Amino acid sequence: MIEARDLTKYYGSTRAVEELTFTVRPGRVTGFLGPNGSGKTTTMRLALGLDTPSGGQISVAGRRYRDLVRPLHTIGALLDAGDVLPTRSATAHLAFLAASNGISHRRVDEVLAMVGLANVAGTPVKGFSLGMRQRLGIAAAILGDPEILILDEPVNGLDTEGIRWIRTMLRAMADEGRTILLSSHLMSETQLVADHLLVIGEGRLLADESTEQFIESRTEPVVRIRGATLSPLLDELGPDTEIRGDTATVRGIRSREISRLAMASGVVLDELTPIHESVEEVFTRLVADHQQFGHREPAASHLDRTAPKDTVA
Repeated sequence: MIEARDLTKYYGSTRAVEELTFTVRPGRVTGFLGPNGSGKTTTMRLALGLDTPSGGQISVAGRRYRDLVRPLHTIGALLDAGDVLPTRSATAHLAFLAASNGISHRRVDEVLAMVGLANVAGTPVKGFSLGMRQRLGIAAAILGDPEILILDEPVNGLDTEGIRWIRTMLRAMADEGRTILLSSHLMSETQLVADHLLVIGEGRLLADESTEQFIESRTEPVVRIRGATLSPLLDELGPDTEIRGDTATVRGIRSREISRLAMASGVVLDELTPIHESVEEVFTRLVADHQQFGHREPAASHLDRTAPKDTVA
């Protein structure tokens, strides 16, 4: 589990995150969304002990990252797939990480096979494609068989097969009870795998809810129905109903209520299909609304203004 309480970070006079409070729970994939500059990378760096909060706290498995003795056994992360010495082989890179965390060399061979790099294990990383570097980064993240994973843009550079592979892997790991935090700009892909969403904008929390609730609570219900005889039902559905032959598009009423009305009217429906907006559509509207109406500058005089300015997510 990852827990943040009033988490705040300033770089000089620049606010990266402000008073974030959330819990990333085990047993599900949590999508971490926000526009560029929203504070996602800063939040992940704070979780991994790469930066120090200006206020509040963030913990992994109930402890601060710096208090973990062998951190790779507890939490694995992929923030920058290029952060590897180019002259090292994949095996040498993982062997160094394994030795520093008391992990057997056999596990190095296992994860290289899992990510599809066994046949290039001895090749210098400088010859790797972007997709191969991503796979190596994922291998490093899962090296310690951790209970928590933090992944930033893990499908970057992967082909279609690779994207399906990582989607299946993350789903399986969540089903095993692990905690998965996934940040990605590919929202269609996030929607396929994420059970829950955290959305931030300008360093503030905008949403913390299930993927289904995130969409439903911010969209008008739209349902497509089809049947041989819809006329007895039309008066009940109201004026926001568009009819084309034996098909009608109903707005403002959810599918469960339409089903109840159809049963009461004796109408047999051949189709009852909710039409949902995508996570990307809802996210785009939410962020635009926040930028237009929700911006407030905090009082920051009491916060740390001594940190460097060069790392704002």
